[in-house]
Amino acid sequence: MLLRYSHMIRIIFNLIAIICGLCSVLFGQQFSLSDVSVIVDDRELMHPYAGGLIAGQFSNIDINLDGIEDLLVFDRLGGVVTPMISDGQRYSYVPELAGIFPPAKNWMLLRDYDDDGIKDVFCSPTMISIPGVEVWKGSIVDGRLRYDLIRNPARDFDILYIPTGSSFTQIYVSIIDLPEIYDVDLDGDLDILSFEPSGSYVFYYQNMAVERGLAPDELEFQLGDQCYGKFFESGFSEVIDLSLNDRECANFARAPGSGGVQNRHSGSTITVIDPNNDNLPDLLLGDISYDGLIQLNNHGSLDRAWMTEEILRFPSSSIPADMEIFLAAYNVNVHNGSGIIVAPNDKISGQTENFTWFYQETEDNYLRSDTNFLVRDMMFHGRYSSPIFFDANGDGLNDILVGSTGTSDLDDAPSAVLQLYTNVGTATEPVYELSESDYLGFSDFNESSRWYAPADGDIDGDGDIDLIIGDDAGFLYFVENQSGLPNRFNWRQPVYQAFDIRVSAFANPSIFDVNGDGLGDLIIGEQNFNSSDGRLGSLNYFQNIGSVENPDFNNSETAENNDHAFGNIFMRDPNFVSSFSSAGIHDNGEQIQFVVSNEAGTIHYYSDISDDMPTDSFDLTSVFSDNIYIGERTTVDLDDIDGDGFLELIFGNSRGGVTLYNSDLVSNEEISSVIKTPDFDAFSIYPNPTSNQLFIRNTTDESFQWRLLDLTGQLLKRGNQKQTNITVHSLASGMYVVKIESENKTFTKNLVKE
Repeated sequence: MLLRYSHMIRIIFNLIAIICGLCSVLFGQQFSLSDVSVIVDDRELMHPYAGGLIAGQFSNIDINLDGIEDLLVFDRLGGVVTPMISDGQRYSYVPELAGIFPPAKNWMLLRDYDDDGIKDVFCSPTMISIPGVEVWKGSIVDGRLRYDLIRNPARDFDILYIPTGSSFTQIYVSIIDLPEIYDVDLDGDLDILSFEPSGSYVFYYQNMAVERGLAPDELEFQLGDQCYGKFFESGFSEVIDLSLNDRECANFARAPGSGGVQNRHSGSTITVIDPNNDNLPDLLLGDISYDGLIQLNNHGSLDRAWMTEEILRFPSSSIPADMEIFLAAYNVNVHNGSGIIVAPNDKISGQTENFTWFYQETEDNYLRSDTNFLVRDMMFHGRYSSPIFFDANGDGLNDILVGSTGTSDLDDAPSAVLQLYTNVGTATEPVYELSESDYLGFSDFNESSRWYAPADGDIDGDGDIDLIIGDDAGFLYFVENQSGLPNRFNWRQPVYQAFDIRVSAFANPSIFDVNGDGLGDLIIGEQNFNSSDGRLGSLNYFQNIGSVENPDFNNSETAENNDHAFGNIFMRDPNFVSSFSSAGIHDNGEQIQFVVSNEAGTIHYYSDISDDMPTDSFDLTSVFSDNIYIGERTTVDLDDIDGDGFLELIFGNSRGGVTLYNSDLVSNEEISSVIKTPDFDAFSIYPNPTSNQLFIRNTTDESFQWRLLDLTGQLLKRGNQKQTNITVHSLASGMYVVKIESENKTFTKNLVKE
């Protein structure tokens, strides 16, 4: 069976890495975004592993410098940068390019302020939490984009300032708001429009580079107008108060500098448009208390803007933008066509269906062409996705089970669900298709639970795979498989508040036989950090003290044999008050591989774990999040889904997406031993695939031993050179491994059982 070219290249890379024995030592773990296909509603997703989206901000830039304008998406939730590379027809997610851009929070817009043809970054301050503007200058170094922070050694912080009297103050942009960076006076340099601290009037920060004969890369601003457009936004309704003339502010008694009482109103977005091409900036305003966009038309002049007309629903000549709350608009080019993207600017917005709209710009109109822009081609599940690998149909292939809050449209509340993607591909080339949008009917339990995190494993020691589902209340569901047979399923009704175990909130379980007694134990992440007896921890360990077919647990985290600080792992991030920990576990036959994530999106890897797991302090092997940032509240699972001997890692996050990575982590020492001592000429197996008999061909006179293993390394059959035919008809369909060892040679081959 042929592998795709890209898949073969990865396998070759991994072979070289292991043979050399240098990759992990010199460079750490290697990751690449998976190219495994995902199908939803009979359509292959174009960028399934882009990681979700909640409050996207959109800017054009040629990220890979190929001459085609790409799209950079910045998500306010988690400050995640998503580079979407265009080939002129479609977008592809290329996560390795995300590291080019600064670690912004709250907002990010790309504009070319110094007219060198390279987009620069304007964003909320990255090092301090103050309402201001930070600028990163773009350049090209060694054929790659690079960004350097514009320093301001004369001031306290590296942000933009304006003079005020005999001193200076920062250009103000609330951390909730979105400003506009635009050449307001059409003099060739970029100005800034932003709501002032009370949130009622727009300040016009005028760039004085041209007026003062400065170089294009100089950033020198003054307050050009403290009531730009002469309008007033009260914050109590979507109605804007317009001035009767171009010289006085509306509601002048409350205008900045008037001494009058001002309403505190923070939460607005500004976008400049010019649909009538009169070179006067008209405005689109979004508001934290409004579910649409307001258009203000400018009938003043370049020197004195005056908004004289308010249109409450933009665009009035098409389908107006209408989403839950607090919208923002972005002027973009999409595959050489101009238009506007409208999306929520609120990272806690509840609408997660049809919430990213694209309007195609025509000669005299904006026509809505998409309500799910980019998101329709992602594996997207609303919020707080938690995926695991799980063979749901017993065919020997890893499927994907995702728990989440579920998605919701404008008029619907979200419904927490489990969703199943079935592997409809092969053992070497998986293809995932959404097959069940409400697996096991878990939406029926929404009165008790608003989020699910699944785990699979044999918790009762009877030889089949069970399910444990954590929920937002900190409880567990036990879904017992009573088939008693590997790769077979007969589900009992889910039992809620199973084993009387409860953690603080957002229980994220894993099942693993920690103490080697044949019973599945529980390792549970949760929202809070744990503290007891001077020990701080992020994971709870509950030992299974029951018997075969009768699992049982002491529900106290501090009881004998349990541990509230499993592995002495404590993943506190100084910028977060909660843990939201998650663990993925894999035994490769020689060592236990343990991956732990947290609310900050930090991903730690532990591999040198002894047999005394319950009492061990695990030593950190590496930090995956140095290379991978998925977003906040990251969850993780790991397994070998394509039988190449190396682990894939699957991640969920707060933005509702799923991300699948290839790695160079060895999944099974038995399977991977051929890579260390390869000899492919002496032995072969045939037919492959097979449904009944398998034969071994030996071209030498040497005696040998053979073993048939499943992908977990479990021995299924064994023999020697006297038995060169192997009966496999009783095995379930899927991937297996044949390992042959002679005195001087080792041969390992994947076997596909049809």
